[in-house]
Parts: sequence; C-alpha cells; structure tokens
Amino acid sequence: MRTALSLRQQERPTLRFACMASMTAMSGVHMKQALHRARASIVVLGYCPLALAIGSVLLSGTIQAEEKTSEDERRTLSTVVVTGNRGAEQRTVTSSPVPIDVVSAKQLQSTGKPGLMEALSAVIPSLTLPEKTGWDASGIARAPNLRGLSAAEVLVLVNGKRRHTSATLNINGINTGAAPADLDLIPISAIDHVEVLRDGAAAQYGSDAIAGVINVILKADTSGTSVTNAGLGYDGKKQTVQQSLNKGFEIGDGGIVQLALDARSQNDDNKASANGYSYEQAYDLAGKSTYGGYGTPKTNLLTLGYNAELPIDDSFSLYSFTTYSRRKAEQGQNFRLPTITNTITTGPNGYPAGYTPTWYIDEDDFQAAFGGKGTLGEWDWDLSSTYGRNEAEQGTTHNQNPSLGEATPNSFTSGTWISTELTTNLDFKRGFDIGLQKPLDVSYGLEHRRDTYQVQAGDYESYANGGYCIAPGNCASSGAQVTNGISPDEESSASRNSVASYVDVGFNPVPDWYVGSALRYEHYNQGVGATRSGKLTTRYDFTPQFAVRATVSNGFRAPSLANSLFSARSTTYGVVDGVYQSINYGVLPTGSGAA
Repeated sequence: MRTALSLRQQERPTLRFACMASMTAMSGVHMKQALHRARASIVVLGYCPLALAIGSVLLSGTIQAEEKTSEDERRTLSTVVVTGNRGAEQRTVTSSPVPIDVVSAKQLQSTGKPGLMEALSAVIPSLTLPEKTGWDASGIARAPNLRGLSAAEVLVLVNGKRRHTSATLNINGINTGAAPADLDLIPISAIDHVEVLRDGAAAQYGSDAIAGVINVILKADTSGTSVTNAGLGYDGKKQTVQQSLNKGFEIGDGGIVQLALDARSQNDDNKASANGYSYEQAYDLAGKSTYGGYGTPKTNLLTLGYNAELPIDDSFSLYSFTTYSRRKAEQGQNFRLPTITNTITTGPNGYPAGYTPTWYIDEDDFQAAFGGKGTLGEWDWDLSSTYGRNEAEQGTTHNQNPSLGEATPNSFTSGTWISTELTTNLDFKRGFDIGLQKPLDVSYGLEHRRDTYQVQAGDYESYANGGYCIAPGNCASSGAQVTNGISPDEESSASRNSVASYVDVGFNPVPDWYVGSALRYEHYNQGVGATRSGKLTTRYDFTPQFAVRATVSNGFRAPSLANSLFSARSTTYGVVDGVYQSINYGVLPTGSGAA
C-alpha cells in the first residue's frame, strides 16, 4: 500500500461582515467571536453588537469592568497597528477596518507559558495550538491554527517581513501537509507585541495569508528584563525551566540595538489519551499493560536575536534584525513486543523485553533581515532583503533495523531536510490630498522571493536491507523501525522563484465611512503560474462606540516545495494474496514513480 501527499493551489473567496462595539474596556483579544465556515468557503463573521450595546446600558457590571480595565489593556487598544494597513494613516485596534488583536509583551509573560505559540493560544480565542501526538515529527514541530484553518494558511511576519517556513512537513493531524513557520524559534524576550490579523490578506501579503497574519514586532528600546519560569504538571511531569534575557543599548546618534536570549528545557509528558495511555495498548513479558511514548516531546531550545535601527539623517535610516535557534527534541513512539519477528532480542543491541523507539529532531534555524527606509519627496519608501534557513536532521534512537540481525545499531540518522527562503521587498506609500477630510492613502510595492528545498540521505543502516531471516520465509523487515531512512537514490532538491506586485488604496468618502481595496499579481516560475488576488473592505462609524465593517476577498496558497519533495516511509512484512512479502507504506514525493 502506498500513499502520496499532494497539495495544489487553493483559491478561496471570502466574504466577511462584522459589527462591533468598540468600548474602551474591550479589546479584540478578549472578545469572543463566532466563525462559521461553509463548504463553499464562504465565511460569515459577526459580533453581537445589539447584545453588547444593550448590556452596556442595562448591566452596571460592564461599566464597572470598564473602570477596572488595566493600564496595559488601554495601551493595547491605543497601539498603532501596522498589520493589514499599508497606508500612511495610523490606525489602532478600535479604528481598524479589519479584525485585529494586539498582544503585548506583558500579556504574553502573564500567561506563564514558555513559548510564543502557547502564550498566544492562551489569550486569543481564535488561535489554537493542537497538542499533536503520534508517528512522525508533527508533535515536535508544532504550529498554530487560526480561525479553525490549517497552519499552512497562516502567514507569519517578523517586523512586517515574511518569516521562512519549516523544513519539516506535518504528515499527521489537523495540519497534515503543512510546513509552517515555527513561532517557537523566535525568542519571546525579544518581542514587544504581536499583531494577529483575523482576516484573509493574500491581496496584501501574498501566498499563505488565507486564515490571517501573525506579525511579531520586536522590541526597539533600551529596556532590559530577566525572567525565569519553572513549572510542572499536577502529576509531576512536563517539567519546564526557562530563562529569558533582553537588554537594549544606544548606538550611534539616536540608534538602538536590542539583544535577547531564551533558553528552555522541557521534559516529556505522555498524555496521548484521557488516561495518559496510547490506544495501541500492548503487554510486556510479565503480562503487564504497557504503552507507547506518544505525548509532549522532551525539548531543549536555545534562541538568540537582535533588533537594530540606526538613523543616518532625518530622511533615511538603516535597520536589521536576526534570530538564531538551536533545538533538540525527542518523542517516544509505539512499543515493540519482544515476540515478533521485527524485534532483535539478542546481541549487543538486542531488547529481550521489547523496546520503545524515540524519534528525534536536531534543528538549526536562522533568519536575518537588512534594509533601509526613508522619504523621497512626498513618498515613504522601504527596501529590504530577508533570508531564512531551517535545517532539520531527523532520526531515531533506542531502535533497530531488524534486517541486520544482531549487527543492528540502535541509533539512526534518517535524513536531513533543508529549507531556505530569500525575499526582497520594495514598498512605497503616501497620502494624497484630494479635497476630502482625510487624504487618499496609496501604497504599492514589488517583491521577489526565491525558495529552495533539499533532502539529504541518512545513515546506510537506516534504510539497508540486511536480509536477516529467523527461518526460511520468515524475514525481518528492512530499514529502521518507525521510519526508514532516506537512501542516496531518494535525495532531491528543488528551487522556485516568484515575483509579485501590489497596490493598496484607501479613503474616506465621508468622515465616518472608510473604503479600501487591494490588488496583487503574483507569478511563480514553477507549478503555480500566475495568480491574482483582490480585497475590498469598508467600515462605517455610526458613533464613537459603534461601527460596522465588512470585507470581501479572494486568496490562494502556493504549495510549498516541501509538499513536492518531503518523504517518510516504513517497511514491514506480511501475507498478501497468500504470499509472504514486504509491504511499503508512507508519504512519498508527488513526482516519485511510486506515487
């Protein structure tokens, strides 16, 4: 049996309608929303404005809650947001024509969560983080879902610049087929705030922005903090210790550089089901129940980063930011009985009582951005290049290749997957006075992106067929258990170039009515070809406390190169049509002959 994973370009029209009461005491982070997704991909989103309005009049508790609103929440509501707004006019959460949440560094810290993904999922109702468990590395390289859509449809930005994606493809669970950006590889101590756009934005940002956009804004001041977090579950498991440091310094004449470091160590936790046991229950030699190691992985993570800006004169400044991460994570797999053919019980690496293999990822991640921005006449401009690279070596320990018999090692490197992305952007924006109360906002820009993906072979023992047989016709399966390694014949690489242009226009026909539109053209030299995306949004403020907004847009997601090249397979033996033979199964590249 063979299965192949294949994704194709997705075109998604989206219709949005929202009414909101923007009371001072209420932030988008705390407002609950209703999201209904029809099969035709027509989405209707709405708050309950009448209930909010009536409640604010009839229930004194709402007024009391407003009086008790923290100063941090007030600052969050008044924070100028840049996500979903490419124009020159500054907008806040309460004045934005699109639904957006702003989460401050203080709010992230107050959750007590060690990573950015877990912290965001604790404060934003529409952002969820599945606790993926099971076969493959999906439980290690996790990613958040936004508005119930896959992580592959969420675009991640850092300081407004596209974040590169992971080299590891999810092949199980809700995020099957996704190779998303990993938010945990950004040091949480470097973050000033996070903006989460809960709306399709492919017309503004391009591929992947179907469910929305997560924009991580880094600190750019001289502040410094040191935070130590430690915790464990009620049962004493999943012990976590984290140290976060950051400090800003002045450089040059008015420049700033902010340095950050996070170090985290987290023990594993088996909670694959309600009682902590995996459903593939097995028994050891003594007849006692045992189980696999599925659950929260054991993780050691180190992340470093800096964010810097240096004004050259009044109309020109340079900026740069970088993050580097090193992660080693391990996750237990299913228990192997000692009585089956594929368990070697004798020899230096034999397991007479059976064994539970461990899947590991040894990962290096790097992102660097350099750019300049300034004014040219009446125009504001921004030119930048961003490079990202994710390299993930995957393998297994406490494992066997039973076809090698007693000569089997117990540690295997299955292969190495490498993903890179180089993006260059040139953006312009300005306001035009056309006789209205507010200027006409115009922004446009160009983008070039080059993606590469590479699959490198693993250890020979991870895929070898040693031919070991217990008896004639009763042979052990080839390759390492859990997952076979990548052979030299399966090594592959690919690259892709894309170019894009966009224009974004917004204006107020009357003081209380805003209308905005965006158009984007994008062309890929492989597979996807040319795409066109559009968006129309409007907002009307009836009173300072009550507004109505609506959006209609279409978007797309270009399949990642990982969708085309990533592979994971395993081999076993069984009887098919009365013949004892090898059976191959797994995830294969779309271009392979077997697929």
